[in-house]
Amino acid sequence: MSYFRPKPRRRKKDNRSTKILLTVVTAFLMITSIIGFLGNSQNTEGIDYKGYTFTQTPQGWNVKVGEEKYTFYTNPYEAEKYNLSSDAVEMLKASKYIVATFDTSFDDLQALDIARFDLANELDSGLGITVFSGVAEENSTYPLPVITCDNATSMIPVVYFKSSDRAMIKRDGFCVVLEAPTGVTALKLKDRLVYGMLGIME
Repeated sequence: MSYFRPKPRRRKKDNRSTKILLTVVTAFLMITSIIGFLGNSQNTEGIDYKGYTFTQTPQGWNVKVGEEKYTFYTNPYEAEKYNLSSDAVEMLKASKYIVATFDTSFDDLQALDIARFDLANELDSGLGITVFSGVAEENSTYPLPVITCDNATSMIPVVYFKSSDRAMIKRDGFCVVLEAPTGVTALKLKDRLVYGMLGIME
């Protein structure tokens, strides 16, 4: 009986070696898959614009200005098609406070909400400008003060997101009007405005 004891031990060792080999192979495949995934996820596109490097991510176009990082939905080359006067930019930059108001008649108000929210964050972090919110007409969904270009002053200018059948930016006294047919277009105009205020675009 003693002659037969070593054989089972060899089988156990063989089985153990096979399990170890399978474990190593499985781990190797998993690691290479993870590395491949990370490699693909980091294959982002980038563009250079007047000394600024923009990197495209699922969230948008990332760029660093000074010590601050920003994410825009429109790259600067696309935003160039929207004209923005330098006097409008300087007028807004000269103030510590701005009111952003909007028409509630936009079909996609969620995109417009993002535009207003981002405008406030970007001007605060980049230029130290506080942005308050208003609406162009009374609305039960947005219980905000009614603000139009008529309320704009040199101390507190107004940025007005206006529902329109065209896309453009114009200055009206101490008010900068962003005319857009949709909330998404308004978001692009917001990017153009902030590009100008941060000095990325003229």
